[in-house]
Amino acid sequence: MAGTTLMLEGRLDRHVVPDLAETLRSVLTGSDSVIRLEAQRVKSVDGCFLQLLLSLSRTLDGIEGRMEWVAPASPLLEAARLLGISKTLKLEDEAK
Repeated sequence: MAGTTLMLEGRLDRHVVPDLAETLRSVLTGSDSVIRLEAQRVKSVDGCFLQLLLSLSRTLDGIEGRMEWVAPASPLLEAARLLGISKTLKLEDEAK
């Protein structure tokens, strides 16, 4: 399981979710079950993006895959914390 790294940056909202969802579908239909998300340049997130992450988490759990974070930015950490989804998104340890 070598994994795939995706760079996330800027505003992650309903405008970018369709393209990102398609990219994730492509990765998941390949042989990768490890997805690394580099998120240090994330400026803001919205509910659509967080729903996509929750869906990704469920999908990876179903195929015994995993999601790894590389330097998630504070807007992402804060949004996940406020909604109580940090643990589900594997962001719990990143916030410390």
